[in-house]
Amino acid sequence: MTDVMSVLASSYQSTSLATPSKSKSKYVAVDPKLYQGTWTGKYANDKSFTIHISEISGFHAKVRYQSGGTVKF
Repeated sequence: MTDVMSVLASSYQSTSLATPSKSKSKYVAVDPKLYQGTWTGKYANDKSFTIHISEISGFHAKVRYQSGGTVKF
């Protein structure tokens, strides 16, 4: 099964070259407190995972993914 980080990475790579038109969309600042925290879930094979988001600033955040012995940032 493909892990979450590879799905996110492939999505990021495929859309990172597309620059939105200034007239169609605009960056809107959000409250970082609404998006930081820890989320847990389970894959179809009953393996659990955890995603922790912190240090949000503009378009950047620190994201920690853990599943079993695998930890990625």
